[in-house]
Amino acid sequence: MDLFYNIYLCYLLVFVSSLKLTAGLSLYEKVQLLETNYDEIKGNLECKILNLETKVSTLEEKITELVEKVELQGSKITAQESKITAHESKITAQGSKITAQESKITTHESRITAQESQITAQESKITAQGSKITAQGSKITAQESKITAQDSLITVLKNQLENATKSVPNSVVIDRQQVGNSNPIYRTCHEINEANPSLDSGIHWIDPDGKGIGDDAIAVYCNMTSGSTSIFHDLTDIKTDVGHCAERGCYSRKINYNVTNRQIAALIGLSFECHQSITYDCIGAPLQFNGVDFSCAELIKIVLNFTNAVNDKNNSLLRTSYGGTLGYLVLSRVLSFFLVKSQITWANYVCRADVYWFVDRIRSRFVRLINALPGPDALPFLGNFMDLNVDHDEYLKIVHFDWIKKYGAIYRLWLGHPAVLISSPEFMEPILTSQKLISKAVEYRYLNPWLGNCMFLTTGSRWRNRRRLLTPAFHFQILNSFVDVFNEKSADCAREFTKAIEAHGDENEIDIFPMMTQCALDIICETSMGRQTRNETEKAIYVKNLHRIGQIVMERGIRPWLAFDWIYKLSSLGRENQRCVKALHTFTNQVIRDRREILKRKANCHTDMPKSSLYNNNNVIFQDTQEFHPKERLAFLDLLIKASETNADFSDDDIREEVDTVMFAGHDTTASAMSFFLHCIAKYPEHQQLVLQEVDAVFGDSDRDCSVQDAAELKYLECCIKETLRLYPSVPAIMRCLTEDIEIGGYKLPSGTSVALMIHGMHHSPEVFPDPETFDPKRFLPENSIGRHPYAFVPFSAGPRNCIGQKYGMLEIKVVLANLMRRFRFSVSDPSAPLIIPSSEVVLKPKHGIPLILSKRSFGE
Repeated sequence: MDLFYNIYLCYLLVFVSSLKLTAGLSLYEKVQLLETNYDEIKGNLECKILNLETKVSTLEEKITELVEKVELQGSKITAQESKITAHESKITAQGSKITAQESKITTHESRITAQESQITAQESKITAQGSKITAQGSKITAQESKITAQDSLITVLKNQLENATKSVPNSVVIDRQQVGNSNPIYRTCHEINEANPSLDSGIHWIDPDGKGIGDDAIAVYCNMTSGSTSIFHDLTDIKTDVGHCAERGCYSRKINYNVTNRQIAALIGLSFECHQSITYDCIGAPLQFNGVDFSCAELIKIVLNFTNAVNDKNNSLLRTSYGGTLGYLVLSRVLSFFLVKSQITWANYVCRADVYWFVDRIRSRFVRLINALPGPDALPFLGNFMDLNVDHDEYLKIVHFDWIKKYGAIYRLWLGHPAVLISSPEFMEPILTSQKLISKAVEYRYLNPWLGNCMFLTTGSRWRNRRRLLTPAFHFQILNSFVDVFNEKSADCAREFTKAIEAHGDENEIDIFPMMTQCALDIICETSMGRQTRNETEKAIYVKNLHRIGQIVMERGIRPWLAFDWIYKLSSLGRENQRCVKALHTFTNQVIRDRREILKRKANCHTDMPKSSLYNNNNVIFQDTQEFHPKERLAFLDLLIKASETNADFSDDDIREEVDTVMFAGHDTTASAMSFFLHCIAKYPEHQQLVLQEVDAVFGDSDRDCSVQDAAELKYLECCIKETLRLYPSVPAIMRCLTEDIEIGGYKLPSGTSVALMIHGMHHSPEVFPDPETFDPKRFLPENSIGRHPYAFVPFSAGPRNCIGQKYGMLEIKVVLANLMRRFRFSVSDPSAPLIIPSSEVVLKPKHGIPLILSKRSFGE
């Protein structure tokens, strides 16, 4: 005001001076001159005042910018101090690890010394064995004289084998030179094969109880492919009609082997596994599993889920107790026959069970190595389906708790094909850290019709290229731009909470899971697809199909017959999957087309429209839709579309696959995590109070949005989130396919094995986390994390194939929960009740929702 007053005085002096200069003028002329001078002075004064106001406004803006920069620098300094503290904690932890490693080195040195002593002892034993070998040489000479006596048996054996089963060739040639006096006698066919791998399968001489010791050598059939040894009995070429034998045990027959009991016992002691087997022919005979009879027709009915596929009147009522072995063989033959002829008269179809083929099959190296692991007994073909055909929550309990407790941290199960399940951080580490073992298990192919060759499902160079392409979309600057969305949608969720309280009161339980799911859905839709996503009805249908396809994949995974694509496509589940995939693809393709059009219009708007028509007073592009902003954040889809413009190999189908993957992986996971978090703190009010105190300390009584810097300061909230993800990891297990042999836990796992990393089971292991069923966020404080195995807590997986969106997920969860905790307090009607038991789908979910009592709160309450 002083400045304006001085300017006014200056102009007043000029005005008085002008009066003196015009004293000689007439009164009218003086008045005219005064009016002219007044208007000029007024106009000049207004212009200068306006210019001064503009300068003041500019200065105020600069001062505001400087204040903001100072505050930002202060936040950065605070963040840096936090990082320094964290690094100091890491250094302390590393010191402890170094000390532990030194202790291990000392232990290993002691073991090496012990091993050297054992080596010395073994050398002494080797010398003693040399003496024994010399003694055995003399016995070999005596044994060779017995070979001549065995020649007379060769003719008898040859006649018996001429009409043997097809496991033994009809044209058997006895190599007399092989059994001559000049050749050694081995104990098993496996030893013969190792000594001379070039030998063909056929009749060979072995002496299981040792050459020159006990009984004479015997002639057996050697399968040189598998290394198996077959001895023969008096039913080898004889068929017996047992008539209409309907009950177990109605027919029996003594089997006489062509060798002595001593040689059989010796051969058993040298074998990995042994089987007695005969060839069994059945006409229309049903098979028996665990006391339940199934005819061939009934098995096909189960597989195809057809109610009228066969005519039960055509089935005979014969039973057999050979359900285990015959079931697998007969079913496989019936299935192949069904492909050729759909109208089957089962009473006229003869099922031949070639048991020798089955024995060779189960003796394969792959199956032997898998079966060396502990695990539940399995039915042929069906595997452990009967054990796992239960509700999803019971399934989770069986595989993550009951069987781990019974069989240990590594066990196997069968569901059409074998899977090895691991629940120890030490066992998981070599797989998670490997740059080679990055292939997804075969079970994930069930998602291919929907997600195609997206980054989540592919492997090798394609996976690396796609990961490299998508990583910039999750840069921290991109993630920070989404914080506004997190704040906006959490505010919407808070309003829904308030409406629920008004409708139900603050003393009744309300299921918060649907509201948290809607919040997560709104966030992922806007951040992945942009603000112009389809209407709410279309989104609701999309989410319904999204949920259902996850359930379908889970249901298919535990039904071994649905592993065959042709069976699956004929089933009702397969047809439903096709409908879901078609609807999901239609939705996403339309969103991509709409988004391309919006981006195209935006580019044309910036290029063609004059600047005066582009911007209004708020520097926002001025159109009726108001869909463009100069600093508008880019959705994940926008970034993919821009990437496709410079990468010809990145098509719209590729974009759709990645967007669908983000929707699938980023929707249910965060919804479940946030819901389970609210359940846990409602059950444990002492931890909720600590979170409330921390939130009040950061935000005070303001209602401002949560920033990235605010989220970084919420340390105890983060501990509570991690403890929630320990108890309820969003993805309970991940699976890999081994591309090379690997030894884990003392077992060799062969290439081609599906390995399930049981995250949920490991997180609940008392050997990894003491008192695992208690909600204790303090276990994640830095001082309490020292010495914990680095792969003991892996809710987002770990290693080269870790979750690309884990930082996005954690930031979203922290911002949303911080905003809700500022406004509400949560409790349960029965604090003594146990924690909710989740249901296992692809993503862990509450089976019956999450009922909580909600009440409003203010700062300091």
